[in-house]
Amino acid sequence: MNDIIDSGFSVAFDLDDTIFYERDYVISGFNQIDKHIENNFGYKNSSHKLCHYFENRGSNPIRSLCEELNMDIENELVKIMRESTPRIKTRPGIKSLMKELKFNGFEIGIITNGRSKTQRLKIKALGIEKLIDILLISDEIGLKKPNLEVFKKYQAKSKKCKFLFIGNNPSLDIYPANTAGWKTIYCVSNNCMLNKFDKPDADWHVTNFLSKTIKEIFLIKKTNKL
Repeated sequence: MNDIIDSGFSVAFDLDDTIFYERDYVISGFNQIDKHIENNFGYKNSSHKLCHYFENRGSNPIRSLCEELNMDIENELVKIMRESTPRIKTRPGIKSLMKELKFNGFEIGIITNGRSKTQRLKIKALGIEKLIDILLISDEIGLKKPNLEVFKKYQAKSKKCKFLFIGNNPSLDIYPANTAGWKTIYCVSNNCMLNKFDKPDADWHVTNFLSKTIKEIFLIKKTNKL
């Protein structure tokens, strides 16, 4: 009997630091702020200062910059960062994985905490809008991960009966998805903004999606957890 692909799953992704590197988003925002400050106030190299403060985890980069420049424009700069179209791209292998899932009949979703406009701008910049069947943003549904109601809302919108969640944060992504009865992939990131965590009890651990094809994960075999 030949092995077959089990496409009965809805595959949901976390967004930040899973589909793309959040550090790239932060740097993109700093560059937008840099242009704004230079064009309106004449100060140069603000992005370098912001990156310096950013590397110092104990400081708020934008607030620290405003204090250094003696300028009361923190809210203005935060708005620029949140509402500018970011220059970001998907992590290696993610977009091809999504396309392969779509081609094989899987349902694809995103479950993300964050502001509606900010998260939608990220998704648009990544060029994955047309690949997404279900999108849940905490700002729009009034619930945040790790609340299990988020996962129940997703299931209610889905046309599938089995669920897999791919995320990089054990407490926000993996543990609640496991509790909800979903299969899970822990997406390890060496470029992650988060602190290093102990590996959670996920069904798979991957460092990138170039080495993990859809067939390796979803091929139905007697030994397969799915």
